Amino acid sequence: MHWATLDPFILNDPFWQHRMGMPAANKQFLEALLQYGDCSSYRFFVGDLDPVERLSRFFQGCSAVVAQRIRVELQSVLPLALRKRTADIFHNGDFTYSTPYLMEWRNRL
Repeated sequence: MHWATLDPFILNDPFWQHRMGMPAANKQFLEALLQYGDCSSYRFFVGDLDPVERLSRFFQGCSAVVAQRIRVELQSVLPLALRKRTADIFHNGDFTYSTPYLMEWRNRL
């Protein structure tokens, strides 16, 4: 089973990262997903290079077994990447911006 998301999870504000509900919940969800999940791959499609760096630092704490199943890529490669390997589960944490586009894309597929 393959899991994918558009959610960058880790915010670019160290002060608020562990103090606000959403950033703390995002971090705990991500930790639980990687610790207890059994997907063959976890792919994170992010908007620019900043979240690539933040997620890469976060994933340095993962075991080698988990780390080899993680890929962080830019959203610009999403259509091609999903043609090569479909996602069985597509997580979308931001229901306000991307959801209408993802629903349209899903319906076309």
